[in-house]
Amino acid sequence: MRNSKVLTFIFILTFIMLPFGNIASGSSPGAVPTAVTYSQIELGYDTSCAVTSGKAGVCWGINEEDTLQLGVVTPEEYHPFPIRPTGFSDNIIEISSGDYHSCAITENNETLCWGDGYYGALGDGLTDHDGTPTAVINFPNPGHVSAGAGTTCGITSAGLAYCWGNGYSGQMGNGTNTGENLSPVPVSIGTLSKISVGSANQVCAITSTGAAFCWGADTWGQLGNGSPLTASNLPVQVSGLGTGTMQNIASGGIFTCGLTVGGGVKCWGYNGDGELGNNSTTNSPSPVDVSGLTSGVSAIAAGAYHSCAILSATGAVKCWGHNGYGQIGDSTSDNNRLIPTAVVGLTKPAVGISAGGNHTCALLNDGSIQCWGKNYEGQLGIGTNDPDVVTSPVEVINEIGSIFGNVSYSGSQPGGHKVFVSLHLDTGQPPVESTQIYVGDLYGIAGLPDGSYYISAFMDVDNDGGGPPDAWEPAGWYDGPDAGDEPDLVSIVNGANLFGYDITLLDPGVSFSVYLPLTLR
Repeated sequence: MRNSKVLTFIFILTFIMLPFGNIASGSSPGAVPTAVTYSQIELGYDTSCAVTSGKAGVCWGINEEDTLQLGVVTPEEYHPFPIRPTGFSDNIIEISSGDYHSCAITENNETLCWGDGYYGALGDGLTDHDGTPTAVINFPNPGHVSAGAGTTCGITSAGLAYCWGNGYSGQMGNGTNTGENLSPVPVSIGTLSKISVGSANQVCAITSTGAAFCWGADTWGQLGNGSPLTASNLPVQVSGLGTGTMQNIASGGIFTCGLTVGGGVKCWGYNGDGELGNNSTTNSPSPVDVSGLTSGVSAIAAGAYHSCAILSATGAVKCWGHNGYGQIGDSTSDNNRLIPTAVVGLTKPAVGISAGGNHTCALLNDGSIQCWGKNYEGQLGIGTNDPDVVTSPVEVINEIGSIFGNVSYSGSQPGGHKVFVSLHLDTGQPPVESTQIYVGDLYGIAGLPDGSYYISAFMDVDNDGGGPPDAWEPAGWYDGPDAGDEPDLVSIVNGANLFGYDITLLDPGVSFSVYLPLTLR
């Protein structure tokens, strides 16, 4: 953590405080426009992760204290802004998000995983984790990685498959049912081109010869090899999807979908919400054609209970299945969709698609990301979890800078008062961004463009909901570890996430004679 010296207010300030939650965001006047573009989007159950065109790996959404699904400590147990996991360099070439953990591959041929490491899902040989990124061991020359529900699998650049984590249902694919696998083990299969780990303990893959295989649990027919519904700890071929038939595969909740070489979509497994897209709610342990999508599809995605596809000709997106949170994207959140239904409101053609627990995101051809569906934990990346359900696409924040720190106070005022933390472009100007916390809490101001900021804080003793601070209200500026006793600029460069910018509040000795009306945003 950075040192923080104390500086009391010794001149008149004009504050316009903006009341928010623990995290604030915005595009600050005078800051340098630094909007990023994205190159990949991957969704977990209540998280979302992406890679920027500058190879920054970022995530947003749920971030429970004992799990850290985002790989970094944030002010609350959700973070609705893109943020890098702890220690990330801008060298990420692929990212994958599972139910409670995520993984990424770097340019240095390293695989990093973070979040919940139960069953060994992080692959570092350890059972205890703090949730921050750790390096996977015994997985040489990674080419692809897929995170699921306690299980992770990957393919090396040579096409060799490895899995680690939960193997109780045979997810390691090596003929065993070992529960905890703390580091990668080889899968008993030939070379692969694709691999996908589902949320119902199934793993599916495409071989280098274009055949589909699955292994693990088969409770609802998600392995696709027909009856009986029996788990397999060795890969089994999906019925009818032999050599030369398949180009991609997506394991969902308790179903699976595949993309044929002819651009058609086939799904199998659970169908109670229309997950198979064949205008039925009957489960199928063998592949069925998705209605209207027997050709002309370029990409597919499978979430917990819904699926989506991109149409090759136009870049339009269609989704089907569960729609209780608007994850279909047709401006409704009522009835499930048993056949593919057009997403309404995408501003550009889609080039990438991913489906999560109850939300969906599309990567557009201009490098932006638009999401829709459940937003309870900020998994849509729009800077807030309000509204908590979004039924048509909204754009993910494209400025990824942030500043975090703590505020302390040991003066004469009683506890329990809110503290307002603000960013200023100059010490004599009102704030451009603000957030509110309590003493001892971590503050965060995120979604910031590159630029230099002064950070101030004051305690709202009279509980008037904002500022400027009155004469009796403790206040202070961030003053870094230099020799001076003046407010220090804090600079964000290349969308950096800055931590340790702590402020200590002191009881002021001067009055603030200028009062401007509270400005709400």
